[in-house]
Amino acid sequence: MRHPVSGAIMLQFPPMMNQKATWQQMSIVYVVAAVILVLDQASKWWVEATIPGGGVVYPIASIGQYFNFLHAYNTGAAFGTFRGSGWVFSTVAVIVIGFIIYFNTQLPAQARLARWALGLMMGGAAGNNLIDRFRLGHVTDFIHINLRPLVENYPRLDFAILDWPIFNIADMAIVSGVITMVVLMWREEQFAAEQQATLPPPPPPPVYNFAQPGWSQLPAPTTPATAEDTRLVRFTLLGVVVWTAALILSLGLALRVLIGRRRR
Repeated sequence: MRHPVSGAIMLQFPPMMNQKATWQQMSIVYVVAAVILVLDQASKWWVEATIPGGGVVYPIASIGQYFNFLHAYNTGAAFGTFRGSGWVFSTVAVIVIGFIIYFNTQLPAQARLARWALGLMMGGAAGNNLIDRFRLGHVTDFIHINLRPLVENYPRLDFAILDWPIFNIADMAIVSGVITMVVLMWREEQFAAEQQATLPPPPPPPVYNFAQPGWSQLPAPTTPATAEDTRLVRFTLLGVVVWTAALILSLGLALRVLIGRRRR
């Protein structure tokens, strides 16, 4: 279909692409967050009741040196970084959860996978930075993966990052949600680029002969962007900024841990 004024080709999407989500569709975020919260808190309760602080349990004895449960207290951020700054991350968690609740109402009806990702992040943030810190004053970490024994005979491959910092189910949910959102945004950009490449070039602008009468009659302006278009662009840019910042923070935390362990 061509634009009625400029003649440019316009994409036409099915009506459901911009259909407002129902409460049942928006509830995906809260259901996923609730499941993550229950799994996270149940696992931590079990660790606190079974393993003393600093104690280790080997759920699979044959791979115990690579995978075990080590009860650790974390007063900082994910993976044991920035210790002693728990109140800062609790405040950030409240802001992030509020943003997720609002952003959920703005997503179109078919954005099911994006809602799964938001639910993962919401459940992880609530489990780690709200419930744990108010209940205990710290976060309970217990999942320990150490792959360094696999390369003990190969010094050039023995990196400290192979002994990954201790984490929990909430950490896994947050990281999985962020990665999913980044992949979704990348796919959207690829789709938009492919759609743009298939469009024919727009028609050349009209040529006016200023020597003839009526030269001052300019073409009618194109249809201005609606409030809905402006709001969609605003939320898209805000989402890109938030999730990119979350990814950079995750990578920065991992790099900080790696550098800190190498110095030891």
